[in-house]
Amino acid sequence: MRKLTSFLRAGTEKQLLAVILVSFVLALPAQSQKPVPGSRSRARPAPAQSKKPGLASRSSAPALLRVLARRLAKSDTQTGLPAFRELLRLSARWPQPWKARAALACGYYAYRRGDYQQALTLFQLGEQDPILQDYALYWQAQAAAALGSQTIAVEILERFLRQFPSSAMREQALELYASAALQTARATAAARLLRQEPRAWSSPALLIALAKLEEATGNLAGAAEAYQRVYLRFPITAAAEQAGAALERLQALGISPAPPPLADRIYRAEQLYENRRYASAAREWEAIAAAGGAEADRSRLRIAQCQAYQSGTAAPLLALAPLPPALEAERWATMAVLYRMAGNRPAMLDAVEKAVQADPRGPWALRALNVAAAAYWTDLDWPQAARFYARIVEINPAAPDAARADWRVAWAMLQQGRADAGARLQDHLRRFPDSPFIPDALYWLGRLAEQQNRRAEARAYYRKLRERFPHSYWTIQAERRLRRLGLSPVRDPAVLSALRRPAPVRLPVGTLPAFLRPVEERARALQMIAFDQSAYLELRQAAEQHAVPGLLLETARAAAGAERYMAAARLVREVVADVEARPLGELPLWVWRLVYPLPDAIPVRRWARRAGLDPALVTAVIRQESGFDPEAVSAAGAVGLMQVLPSTAASWSHRLHLTYSESRLRDPDFNLRIGCLHLASLLRRYSTLELALAAYNAGETRIAAWKKQGRGTDAAEFVESIPFSETQEYVKTVLATARIYRALYRELR
Repeated sequence: MRKLTSFLRAGTEKQLLAVILVSFVLALPAQSQKPVPGSRSRARPAPAQSKKPGLASRSSAPALLRVLARRLAKSDTQTGLPAFRELLRLSARWPQPWKARAALACGYYAYRRGDYQQALTLFQLGEQDPILQDYALYWQAQAAAALGSQTIAVEILERFLRQFPSSAMREQALELYASAALQTARATAAARLLRQEPRAWSSPALLIALAKLEEATGNLAGAAEAYQRVYLRFPITAAAEQAGAALERLQALGISPAPPPLADRIYRAEQLYENRRYASAAREWEAIAAAGGAEADRSRLRIAQCQAYQSGTAAPLLALAPLPPALEAERWATMAVLYRMAGNRPAMLDAVEKAVQADPRGPWALRALNVAAAAYWTDLDWPQAARFYARIVEINPAAPDAARADWRVAWAMLQQGRADAGARLQDHLRRFPDSPFIPDALYWLGRLAEQQNRRAEARAYYRKLRERFPHSYWTIQAERRLRRLGLSPVRDPAVLSALRRPAPVRLPVGTLPAFLRPVEERARALQMIAFDQSAYLELRQAAEQHAVPGLLLETARAAAGAERYMAAARLVREVVADVEARPLGELPLWVWRLVYPLPDAIPVRRWARRAGLDPALVTAVIRQESGFDPEAVSAAGAVGLMQVLPSTAASWSHRLHLTYSESRLRDPDFNLRIGCLHLASLLRRYSTLELALAAYNAGETRIAAWKKQGRGTDAAEFVESIPFSETQEYVKTVLATARIYRALYRELR
C-alpha cells in the first residue's frame, strides 16, 4: 500500500531527480532527437543500441512520458510537433503500460490537430493499459465520430457502457452515444439504455438526448415526458428553454405529457422567481392558481410580487386582499423593499411596521426590519440603523443575521461616543462567541482602552486578536498599534476567556483505504499523461461518494493541477474548515498553497511591478475578483482575471494607444496590464490602500460620498464604516490575503 504522504507531495527525491535529468537531456541537441523544423542543424547519427534496451527503457519511460506528455499538453498544435514525434519514437521501445499511455497522450494531441485517423489508431493502442482502458475507448469513439463513422462510434460506446458502469466518463460517454446513435439504426436501443440509466434523470443534457432519441424513434409521448422533466427540474438552464419549445411543438401535434406533480410545478415557479425571471415566474404561478387548491394564497402573492418588481411599484401588492399572517408579512416586507428602491422613506417605514404586526416573530418580520436598518446604515445614520438592528436581535438572537445586527448596534454606540460602548462590545464577545465580527470587536476594544489610557488592557486585546485570528485584517491593524504601545505590561480582561481556541487539526497521514487504491492509481496514471481534468474528475467522483479526508486533499491537489483553484480551496476547507484561524506553521506549506495558489501561467509580477504595485496585493485582488479564472464575467459585466469593466478597458486602451476589443479582456496579459494600471491610478488618487480597494470594488463615486458623509479619519475607521457589506469584506479580505501571499511566496515579497 502506497503512503498517502508520498502521493500528496511532489514525489520522492529520486523521481524528482529523474525528471530533472530527463528535462535536461531533452533540452540538449541530443543525438537521438530530430532537428526542430526550420533549424539549420543536422541530425547526428544515432548511437549504437544498448545491449539491454529493455532495461534502459523500463527505468526511464515514466519520467520521459511525464515530461513529454506535459510538454504536449502545454503546446499548441504546431509547437508541440517535436515533442509528439519524440514521444512516438521513444515509446515504440517501451514496455506496457508506458507504451499505451504514451499512445493516449499522442492520440489526444493528434485529435486536437484534427488528424482523427491517426488519433483513432493511437487510441486503439492505448487500450492496452487496463487502468485507463475506458478513456482509450471513449476517445476512440470521439475520433470515429469525428471521422463520420457513427456506427463504429456506437459500437465502441456500447462496449464502453457494458464494461465500465462506474466510469467517471460515463455521463460524457452517454451523451456521445446518444448523439451518434441518432445517426444510425441504434436509436431505439440507445433510447432504451438511457431510460434505464439512473443518472440520465438528473442530467438536463442526457434528458434532452433521451427526448431526441424518443422523437427519432416515434415515441413522442416518451419524448414529451423527458422534455417536461427538463422544463420542470432545471428551469434556469438553456436546456429548459429548448425543452419548453419542444413541448409546444409536440402539443401542436396533440402530444402532451401527463400532468406533473404540484410540487414540481411549484419548484419551477419558485426557481424562476428567486432568479428574478419575473415574467416567466408569473405565468407559472398563474397556472398553479388556476388549478386551485392549497397554494391559492401563495400564488396570488407571487403573481403580485412579480408584477410589482416588473413595474417597480407596490400597486399590485396593495391591491391584494388580506393573506394569512406569514404571507401577509412577506407582502409588506416586499413593499418595504420597493419603497426603499423608490426612495419613499415614510412608506418604507410604514410597510416595515405592518410586516412586524402581521407576524411579529416570523422570518419576514426580521427581513422587513433589516430593510429599514440597511437603509439607514447605507446613509451612515448609525443611531436610526441601530434602533432597527436592536429589534432584530431582540426578536430572535439565533437568527442568521443576528450577529451582524448585534455588532452594528455596538459599532453605532461606539461611533456616538457613548460611555457604555465598551460594555456593549464586550457583550458581543460573550453573546456571539462565533461571530464573524469578533476580530472587529477585539480591535475596537483595544482602541477604546487606548483612548482611556488603559494601555495594559489595550495590549491584551491586540495580543488576543493576533493569537486567535493571525490572518485577519484587524490583526494587521493591531500589530501597528502594538508597535506604538511598546513593551508595556499586559492585563487580560475577564471577557477574553469567552473566546474559544480552535481545536488542533491533524491532517491524515498513512495510507488511503484499500477500496480507494484503484482511484488513486487511475488518477496517477492520468496525471502522468497530463490528463489533469480527467484526474480531477476521477477523484471528485470518488470524493462525492466517500468523504475520506485524505481523498479530499488529494482531490484538492488534482483540482489545482486542473487549474480549478477555488475548487481546490473549497476541498481543503472540507478537511480544515478554519484555515485562516491557524498560524502558518500549523499546516503544511502545500496545504496553504492549495488555498492560496500562485499559478505559473499568470504574469502577475511582470505587470504589477510595471505599474508600481505590490505583486502580492495584485495576486490577492485576482484571487478575490475571479479566482484566477481568465474567462470570469461578473453580473455587472466585468471581465477576466482582475474583473475589468469594458468601459474602463476602452478608456485605458485609448490612453495607451492599444487596439481594444472586449475579447482581449480574457487575455491574461492584457487584463493584468489594464487592471494594474487602473488600480495604481486609484492608489495615487487616494491616500490609503483601503480607499483605493474600496474604489476598485464599488466605484469612485461611492467613495467620494462615503468620505463626505463618514466620520472616520483613519483607514481602520473608514473600513468599519463602509456601508456595503460586500465592499467592506472585499477590502479586508484582499489586504489580509496579500499578507498571506507574502508569507507563502518569496517571489512576491
